[in-house]
Amino acid sequence: MKAFLMLLGLSVLSACSSATPLKPIARVEPQVRAEVPFEVAVVQERNDGVDLEVHANLLSRFSWDPARVAIRVTGLSQGEKTQQFGSALQDLLATEVSQLEAGKQYLFSLVIPGTGLSDYQLEVLWGSDAEDVLGKGNHSGSQVPGISLSQIDVVRRMNCDEGPACLVYHELRGILENTTRNTANSVVVGVGYLERQAEELDLSNEIPENETPVTLPGEPLLPGEKRPVRVQLESALTEEQDKLYVPTMRILAIEPQGTGKRSG
Repeated sequence: MKAFLMLLGLSVLSACSSATPLKPIARVEPQVRAEVPFEVAVVQERNDGVDLEVHANLLSRFSWDPARVAIRVTGLSQGEKTQQFGSALQDLLATEVSQLEAGKQYLFSLVIPGTGLSDYQLEVLWGSDAEDVLGKGNHSGSQVPGISLSQIDVVRRMNCDEGPACLVYHELRGILENTTRNTANSVVVGVGYLERQAEELDLSNEIPENETPVTLPGEPLLPGEKRPVRVQLESALTEEQDKLYVPTMRILAIEPQGTGKRSG
């Protein structure tokens, strides 16, 4: 997924929004809180006609590997894209960081050729969008050692009373287990849709596009505790979409008890 800033005249912030995806987005029931994992804000910029230099702050709402977050800047001339550069956030940070902490801001800087630019677009990318910039790697179904999500099952419910076409609703179920010695105050999972493949799909090695981070409701997860998890997706698919996409769920981060910080 992505969030971006469009800057006009290289000085005025004109818009901040999220791109509208063509593929389905997993929307969750109201009691499950969905969050955009990052916010980015430009703090200083300079274009001397040769180079465009940008300094920005990134606010991370979750613990995240900065090597798996991408920053992409697109140079524009009167609305036409003239150049595009992408890099891992880890390579742009003002100070060396091995793991982004939840609730903390990080300063990063970049320089691109500025000749002929009238404006630019700055994006922070994660999930499959970041992979498009950084290249694909092997990712497990959980970023958090000692916290597992197993026996994931998809329950489908068809409703043919809401319009001319039948709609399919999904509920994701699984077993959450804490094998660490620490209590987890909260658990953040990512839900989304993966495109079905002809062969059997290994969900543990795939990151869905437009993945939505959500914080599971309930009491803290105690050491050694197992707990059933149910996430109802509010977004409905058509029967045709249901044949093309499968809903998924994986662990993204936890908040250990007493730390006030998420780990991932």
